Amino acid sequence: MDYMVPRNLKHQPLMVVEQYEDMDGYRAGDSDAKGLSLGIAQWNPKEISVKVWRYADKGEKWSRQSEELPLHRNLDLTILLLVAFIVAKNPDLLKSTGTTKIENTFNKTTIINGNFKIEVKLERPEKAKEFIGKYYESLYKERLKTLFDLIGVLI
Repeated sequence: MDYMVPRNLKHQPLMVVEQYEDMDGYRAGDSDAKGLSLGIAQWNPKEISVKVWRYADKGEKWSRQSEELPLHRNLDLTILLLVAFIVAKNPDLLKSTGTTKIENTFNKTTIINGNFKIEVKLERPEKAKEFIGKYYESLYKERLKTLFDLIGVLI
């Protein structure tokens, strides 16, 4: 069954990825995430958000578990994820680069760029390394290359 991202709900899509269940990483072909969208936020019509559209188990309606995030939170999660990838690959690679200053202590990494600052606590780096390493080549590497290429167009 083809699930099209709804256009009649409070989140108003501006851009969509349809049939996301076919490309949802290791869940591809058996995913409850049916689409992705960037649109006008359901909770504030003056903000843009990204949303993962999930369908209820019985296939009767869109799930209340569909997630909507403001763009800055999505970017912050991406930064957190990139720190995790670097720590999993080689923690010594986590150092200042370009205009971004990185300060490492025993269990915390602070990332600063202009007025932006985020602190990442390294709670269980070995466990993160185990999980990330498990799928790095098959799922994450190509997505990271795509992200890198697209960011290069912007900056």
